Amino acid sequence: MKVNTNTLGELLSPLRQYFQKDSFTRKDVNERPPLRAALFSIEQMEQHAGRLAHSHQLSNKHAPEMLLKRLAENEEILCQPENGYWTTSI
Repeated sequence: MKVNTNTLGELLSPLRQYFQKDSFTRKDVNERPPLRAALFSIEQMEQHAGRLAHSHQLSNKHAPEMLLKRLAENEEILCQPENGYWTTSI
């Protein structure tokens, strides 16, 4: 009877190498700027917020309240025991 003396590390080494390999090519790195390049500076964020606020139209008409309905639906789902979220009464 032959006994396998490989350690778990030796058996998993090929998988580790596969998942840890660097799959990015130099072309990907050079052509795709990092995520932080897409973020606004403070000044840019203020300008964007101003433009966005000015683009909205205010109305005196009654609009349906949709947020409270969504919050109630979310609460119902989260409080179901099978979801693992238990709440206690305050």
